[in-house]
Amino acid sequence: MGKSVRNADPDTLNTLARVMRLWHPDLTEAGVQVGVIMVSNTDGDAIKSGGYAVLACIKPVGLKDRLPKEYDAELQIDEHVWDNLREEQRLALLDHELCHINLRRVPPKQLSELRRDDPLAPWWQLDDLDRPKLKSVPGDWNAGDGFKAVVERHGKHAIEYLNLSGAKAKADECRDRHDAEKAQQKEDAA
Repeated sequence: MGKSVRNADPDTLNTLARVMRLWHPDLTEAGVQVGVIMVSNTDGDAIKSGGYAVLACIKPVGLKDRLPKEYDAELQIDEHVWDNLREEQRLALLDHELCHINLRRVPPKQLSELRRDDPLAPWWQLDDLDRPKLKSVPGDWNAGDGFKAVVERHGKHAIEYLNLSGAKAKADECRDRHDAEKAQQKEDAA
């Protein structure tokens, strides 16, 4: 059968809309439309980015493709993986992917001029179709690629090991902050 694609079902789209409202209100305010494509591949990885298998991948849609596609960003999700994720994991995956896109801001001086004529002028740039302009955003860290053989030969001195250790330390710091906030909220509610 090989690779196949289909549009996401209404439940997936509703979950995406919920994530946008909760954690990406600027995208919601700007009316950003995200097309969601579920990808399956019986012969290998469903989605690759940078040569590596990924669970999902989002990118802004170019101007000439916005007209026929009728959305501003395209999100591809590995359907097999998605079907096996718990709800919390699905929310986290969609949140992660939406963090990879952002609105292009109108420069402050230009925004001041625009708002003199229209106090409600948006702070984001619009394209020729009057749709919000988007930009791709890299993650806060990247562990990079690696080779088992290099780690086996050099242990904790291997660049691969150092990159993963650094990424894990940053992720642990964020997780600890999240856990402390949740504990505080629980304590405050008691």
